[in-house]
Amino acid sequence: MKSNINIYYSLDALEKYLLQNKFSKVFILTDTNTRKHCYPLLSTILSKPILITIKAGEESKNMQSAEKIWEVLNQNHADKNSLLINLGGGMITDLGGFAASIYKRGISFIHLPTTVMSMCDAAIGGKTAINFDSIKNNIGTINLPKATFVHFDFLKTLPNRELKNGLAEIIKHCILQQKIKWLITILDEKELSDMDWKTLILQSIKYKSKIVSEDLNEVGNRKLLNFGHTIGHAIESYFQSQKTKKLLHGEAIAVGMWIEIIISNLCLQYSAIKANELFDIIEFYFGYKKLDAKTKNALIPLLQHDKKNKFDLINFTLLQKDGTPKYDCLISSSVIIHAINFY
Repeated sequence: MKSNINIYYSLDALEKYLLQNKFSKVFILTDTNTRKHCYPLLSTILSKPILITIKAGEESKNMQSAEKIWEVLNQNHADKNSLLINLGGGMITDLGGFAASIYKRGISFIHLPTTVMSMCDAAIGGKTAINFDSIKNNIGTINLPKATFVHFDFLKTLPNRELKNGLAEIIKHCILQQKIKWLITILDEKELSDMDWKTLILQSIKYKSKIVSEDLNEVGNRKLLNFGHTIGHAIESYFQSQKTKKLLHGEAIAVGMWIEIIISNLCLQYSAIKANELFDIIEFYFGYKKLDAKTKNALIPLLQHDKKNKFDLINFTLLQKDGTPKYDCLISSSVIIHAINFY
């Protein structure tokens, strides 16, 4: 049975939605950045919402932040007819969706994604989560928002690093669809500020929405979307635990895709020519992230916690010889270590 993915592309649609649905109370979850730069754009639409603001950054996607949301909901007597609006990037949509899914066994929530990453990926699909015990998305639910409202003007508030962050997921979607030539034509080695973000994001939304609507609970083709994320999540989790400069999600996924392309070549005979073409794209926009011995040694234990694993083997989505993706590829630690060293 198909699931309904409700996506709208204007703030006028949000205003109409709020008028049509008589919510008892409206709460808005922001981070410190979206509170300053994005919330003012909603001032004519929302009438006296209750604001909940947490510190920006992936390190805030934790149980303490979820508890803060629940405390504010409780203090303001939120009931089953309340609405939580998640205004932000992937961290906010993941965290807010999780908090709303759990509170009073579930209250309504909607997403207003403000980044490339959240528009093309995180806000589409109903996955909610917090990080726990230094493991990415360790605790969460699958629960679709009532609606997602994509307003492209929010992108004007983003620095280049955040634009590039979302590009990783767009590249992933194009790899999975074998639309690399289309992607190269659109990108054309343009500067981030000159890209046709609307075209790129709409293509990703179309692809992901179709897959999710047909396989909400990830028992089949939705597993394809995990490409780059098995290694990528382990790398992201490792750097989140360090005091040095953190990696954004897309930066970690770029490394994850690179290494998983190598594993695809080793295990499924994915074309070396196609692999090098993808490496060039990833390196052009993301550069090369050197992994020292300490990092490499930490990755296998983190990978062993991945929720997709089976039979003590680490579960990947990889690329086959003809370029089509294949999910449920069980790979041994020795092959992974070899691929990481090759990278």
